[in-house]
Amino acid sequence: MNTLIPTDAEQKLIEAARDGLPADLRSANEAENDPAQGYGWGPERTIRAEIIYALATGARDDWPVHPKGIQLASARIEGQLDFGGAEIRCRLALVSCSIEEPIILVDATAESVSLKGSFIGGIQAERVIVRGNIALNGVKSVGNVNFSNAKISGQFLCKGASFSNLPGPALDADIAQIDGGVFLDDNFNAIGLVRFGGARISGQLKCSGSHFRAAGPQAPALMLDGLRTAVLLLDEGFTATGEVRLIGAEIGAQLTCRGGKFQNPNGFALSADGLTVNGDGFLDEKFAACGKVNVSGARISGNLACNGGKFDHLILQRAQVSGILAIKNLARPEQSRIDLTHARIGLLSDDQASWPAKGNLHINGFEYNAIAPYSPRDAESRLEWLGRTPEKGFSTQPYEQLEKVLRASGDERGAVEVYIAKRRAIREKGRMSRPARAWDWILDCAVGYGYGVWKTVLWSLAVVVVGAILFGFWFPFKQTPKTNITSAHSTTVVTASAAVRTKPAADSVRECADHVLRSFFYSLEVFLPFDGTPWRSSQPLRPRYVGDLWFYAIETWCVAEELLGWLAAGLIAAAAAGVIQK
Repeated sequence: MNTLIPTDAEQKLIEAARDGLPADLRSANEAENDPAQGYGWGPERTIRAEIIYALATGARDDWPVHPKGIQLASARIEGQLDFGGAEIRCRLALVSCSIEEPIILVDATAESVSLKGSFIGGIQAERVIVRGNIALNGVKSVGNVNFSNAKISGQFLCKGASFSNLPGPALDADIAQIDGGVFLDDNFNAIGLVRFGGARISGQLKCSGSHFRAAGPQAPALMLDGLRTAVLLLDEGFTATGEVRLIGAEIGAQLTCRGGKFQNPNGFALSADGLTVNGDGFLDEKFAACGKVNVSGARISGNLACNGGKFDHLILQRAQVSGILAIKNLARPEQSRIDLTHARIGLLSDDQASWPAKGNLHINGFEYNAIAPYSPRDAESRLEWLGRTPEKGFSTQPYEQLEKVLRASGDERGAVEVYIAKRRAIREKGRMSRPARAWDWILDCAVGYGYGVWKTVLWSLAVVVVGAILFGFWFPFKQTPKTNITSAHSTTVVTASAAVRTKPAADSVRECADHVLRSFFYSLEVFLPFDGTPWRSSQPLRPRYVGDLWFYAIETWCVAEELLGWLAAGLIAAAAAGVIQK
């Protein structure tokens, strides 16, 4: 290093570093200051990498560096800045510089490194230890930027940066430990995979207004598997073309994807299996996903808001949301699929307009403690909601869950409606033998599965009335012994006709009313499964003549009415005991 003879530009840098001043080599013509065009800069703006290395590491005692560090602007760095395993003893700021070769910081230690606005060929900084900030704001990189396993005590700043590296990762920070925040925002742009898998970020990871593009179809654009951070912001104009992965990540306070655009047609736009959020999650306010959004097995201790979102397929299987799950005002709900299979939430907040089309709602095993006040809460609406589930894979659990919630809210009548709808659904869609299906139909029509005893009363009354009519037509004819039956019948008819001509009208009315009552009570005694009136014993049925078919018809009706009476009594007793409802 002692043999290095500095050029004029390099001498300017050495003197500026000694005095704590910036060495600014920019041209008066701003059009000539684009770092991406730095390969054309002349020797007056060129600094060899060896000069910077010697200054930064203290290799030359005759080149002291002020505590403010090295401050170089608008220079072309010739050669490779290789600090592998070295200790950078001062702050290093290379602003708006052109650094065509990858910068090597592998296993190095540094105070702080700033490359703001520079054009670089990439950074290899595995296991680097930085006691301050890494500032890459406005950097344009055409190679891999690798900070995997790095330890950064300050901030990791990439505001407005542009990283491109195909087909490899554009930015790799797997297992990095960053005590401050990570800022990939303000129109940050990455072409190629960005990775923070297993990283530990004490502050926030902010990707607001940033753009990520995967290396190829179905490839991931942003991989945050196993990430630990306080706040994750993928919002305010965030766009990703390719899968965004949050599998097994843990967010300490908040996950916000408001207004984010996630695009991965025919694949997963957002994968967050096993995600943990110790706060609230927001996939709302014009959030849009072209592809599946998979939050299966997630644990969210606060609320999860999806209001106003656009989903092709929202998957919340086995997810646990302690607070509110809000799914309202969805865009294109008729084209959406929502899968809440075995999810568990505190409060369900939705609206009827956001329910998916029939067959696109999966809620088997879905558990919720209550329904929000401004959501549909009546049984009729919620039964329509249950009707949006697929025909295949029928389960009674969604009915039982809804029944439980309605009953807990005090809507006993609604709970009964849901119970009856469940029994009917079992009969229509469940696996039942024909006899069992027939018996279930009888229970439904006859006693409303134990909740419609009034049905039993109505049809029992109808049976008694029909019997009274039949007996009323039967009993006006005097029954006689089988011998001389024809002559006796003729005499009876003549006598009766004469009586009608001679009796007063009032007597006829009284006799008619008496006959109606007698027929009714006779039918009632036949129907009741116990002896309650003397009518049947005092007026037994007998055939009027040999081969009297009407007599056999009446006798058959009596048997049928008796059986129906026993059936009604049994159903009422079973309903009172709660047997039918079980």
